[in-house]
Amino acid sequence: MNMKLRKSWVIAPVLSAILFTSCAKNEVALPVDEANSLNEELSIEKMTAVIQTYEYCIPDSAETAMLQFIREEEYLAHDVYSVFAEMYGFQIFYNIRQSEYVHTTAIRNLLNKYGLEDPAINHQPGVFQNQELQELYDSLIASGSQSSQQALEAGVAIETTDIADIQNALLITDQQDITFVLNNLMKASYRHLAAFNAWLN
Repeated sequence: MNMKLRKSWVIAPVLSAILFTSCAKNEVALPVDEANSLNEELSIEKMTAVIQTYEYCIPDSAETAMLQFIREEEYLAHDVYSVFAEMYGFQIFYNIRQSEYVHTTAIRNLLNKYGLEDPAINHQPGVFQNQELQELYDSLIASGSQSSQQALEAGVAIETTDIADIQNALLITDQQDITFVLNNLMKASYRHLAAFNAWLN
């Protein structure tokens, strides 16, 4: 299965991330336990509180498109794991499903902070505005429904793709509230990837 995604927000020249004029940055240091100790999942409450400490700095069009994509991408992971949790009863799917809900909610909070359109405001499980994500969801469900082994492999594919997408996203923004959330999501995805690989091995 080809899991490489091509998205319009990635096509924008990386040079723009270096040249665009950004807002002044909030220099207030964050508490170590919230900003730097990321071995455990941050709660929605903690993540939202930290987001609000950063300056109000409206994202540009590339950042907006990226946030909207990741908002649905995190829901994709949540919805796929929900299906497989009910199908196979593996605790790993239940646990990581909840984590993905935290992630998509964190992105929603960024969209709400800046009054940006939320593509998942009326999200229905397994239904996505982005056609690329819809096709990916359908493919993952079809594959993972064949066996529990393939369902776990779908988890590996999702987390691998999420990590790559977040790494690309970090290239187009230096806005502190956005990078704070993205870095939390990426570190969580690395933990999820390790968990799926452990189940497979």
